[in-house]
Amino acid sequence: MKLGLLTYNIAREWDLDTLLIKAKELGFEGVEFRVDAHHAHGVEVDLTSQQRREVAQRIAASGLINCGLGSGCRYDSPDESKLSESIERTKALLQLTADLGGAGLKVFGNNFHEDQGISKETTIEQVGKAMKECAKTANDLGVELRFEMHGDFDPPQYCLKVLELAGEPSVSLIYNSDRRDVVDGSVAGTIAKVRKFVTHIHMHDLADPEYPHQEMLRIFRDSGYDGFAVAEIQGSPDPERVLKYFVALYHAYLGA
Repeated sequence: MKLGLLTYNIAREWDLDTLLIKAKELGFEGVEFRVDAHHAHGVEVDLTSQQRREVAQRIAASGLINCGLGSGCRYDSPDESKLSESIERTKALLQLTADLGGAGLKVFGNNFHEDQGISKETTIEQVGKAMKECAKTANDLGVELRFEMHGDFDPPQYCLKVLELAGEPSVSLIYNSDRRDVVDGSVAGTIAKVRKFVTHIHMHDLADPEYPHQEMLRIFRDSGYDGFAVAEIQGSPDPERVLKYFVALYHAYLGA
């Protein structure tokens, strides 16, 4: 298992060189770049081919791994034009992911629209169909299309149905360390349902008493998980200090 840093939100104000230097110094092994959010690192879809090569080289030279890009692309909208726009954006970001040597791209469900008279089943089918279309591009590029367990799609029965409908080898899950996964004080049951599909993990406040991060990390480690567990935490006026504590607590939880 490897420790990564997501630029959403704590590292959003660091330019690319600062981000790479600080992430390495603080003990992270990889970075997940949040795109379409105007972060200072400048990793965005409008980078030219030359700029993409330069960014990829700078990441490689830093000794860090580009463990993926995080997008805001979602496929639940009842508006067909918005859905089509999100699908096309995903395809463009998958190309960016591949050009930068990233492992995968994060996307969402994200919500049901029963208040508009649209059944859960209809939205799930729509999301699954969109994932299938985008996954074909991911397959061709050799990167993962990562569906995050997020929003209304966090419960395993919904995200697993999306994966079934997508039915493509490039599709995987991001386990999001959500409090809703806790049953009788444990996340073992939830993780057991999705473990074989998880290729990426997002962690939040490691000191949160309502979510057993230590148990989660050890379950994945002991199952042979060798992907990234990524810090996705709130911003701070002293980000380096907060991230030092985060890294220390992560290793303590794993008994390192």
